[in-house]
Amino acid sequence: MRRFVGCLAAALLLYCAGGSAQGQSVFDRILKPDAVGGSFVATHLDGLGETSAAGPGLNIFIKYDLAPQFFLRIGTGIHTIYDDVLTYNNFKTTLFPVLTANVGYELISDSPFAPYILVGLQAFGFTSTVGTFTTDRFYDGGISAGLGIRYRFNDQWAVHVGGQYRYVFTATADPKPKHWIAQAGVSYALTPPDPGLREEIEYPLGEGEIALDDLFREETDTEGSEDAILDELFGESTDETTPEDDALALLFQPEEESATTETDNIPSTDFSAESYSNAEVSDLINRIQSLQASMEQRLQQIEDLQSQVRANERAIAAITGRVAGDYASIPGGSFGVMDASAFKSNYEAALQKFYDKQYRDAMRIFSGLMTSNPDHRLASNCDYWIGECYNAMGEYRNAIDSFGKVMNYRTSYKFDDALLMSGLCYLKIGDRITARENFQELVSRFPDSEYAPKAMRYLGRL
Repeated sequence: MRRFVGCLAAALLLYCAGGSAQGQSVFDRILKPDAVGGSFVATHLDGLGETSAAGPGLNIFIKYDLAPQFFLRIGTGIHTIYDDVLTYNNFKTTLFPVLTANVGYELISDSPFAPYILVGLQAFGFTSTVGTFTTDRFYDGGISAGLGIRYRFNDQWAVHVGGQYRYVFTATADPKPKHWIAQAGVSYALTPPDPGLREEIEYPLGEGEIALDDLFREETDTEGSEDAILDELFGESTDETTPEDDALALLFQPEEESATTETDNIPSTDFSAESYSNAEVSDLINRIQSLQASMEQRLQQIEDLQSQVRANERAIAAITGRVAGDYASIPGGSFGVMDASAFKSNYEAALQKFYDKQYRDAMRIFSGLMTSNPDHRLASNCDYWIGECYNAMGEYRNAIDSFGKVMNYRTSYKFDDALLMSGLCYLKIGDRITARENFQELVSRFPDSEYAPKAMRYLGRL
């Protein structure tokens, strides 16, 4: 029993340590399991010959996800061992309470069917009845190993069947008792799918390919530009100028305006030529020449950056030539059912059209992909990117319709993205009430989303 409690405590400590590293408290991790479930069990005591057969039982458990394929299952229940199959005539052993702790590993991830292996510890109390005689209650513990398979109907419900072999190492009998356990049951997930899975899934780049997101990253990805968008949406101005900007504006504005500005800003004093020395005039001329040289240097830097952009565009055109060829070969955007390779090529082509601001062409490809492969895991992404295209073209109501379609999918990588963009589009058409509802739904349903802080910022401004 002590070994069982010690191993169970160690597993819980490892799980709680992982939760603390992610910002959750130890109590949150313990009190909020990832799933609950129950199983019907049949237990057979090996080594007693014809006096032992399978007895019925019930087990309930809670499940914690330790890692993408590892889990911890803790359970309790009642098991029986009969001298006949599911019935007893003269011999019965009742195992109650049964306490179990198992660590499992799923051999296949991200699939409805997932075979798994289990290893763990059990502790139980038991009484035996032979005829009319019943023994006192004793306590034993054992180690176990087993196999099973889990089938997931959806993100919440799953069924599982399997079997375990238990060796009761604490028993005083010789040989030690050995139990064979068959079980079948259901489980229900208490937590939504991992938010990380909702991130945009793009196809891996081949060697030497250029990351399009890095080349065409918009300035609105920065915090400063995001503040500017917020202030524009809420009717505030963020125009800020530096002293150097003011000086340049003063130097290069039209003469009439310059004269007016100087007259307005300079205190009423005698500014006759005699009031300046030659040294002061020379110093002023040097400062003007220095500012002009600085401007010429910046203009040269701008030209260099433009040359680099053109070089990048040529490199992208060369890399995506094959994709563009595949796209051009599709007559009128009419897509048939595609294999994974064809879907990948056309999806990349549509994204490239979006980055190139060819929004109508991008929407045509995304629409064709949804028609040809409506059950593809990226079908909802296509609706999302169509909404992005409408948003970029200023057709905000059409964008809202497309983002709304994303929310109709059973699962999607773009739920939180669509809620955020839908809220922004409602802001742009002046509907702050619906915008607030979208931001609140994002924060409520996906509190761990990378977009939740942005939604909270918008809510703070509404």
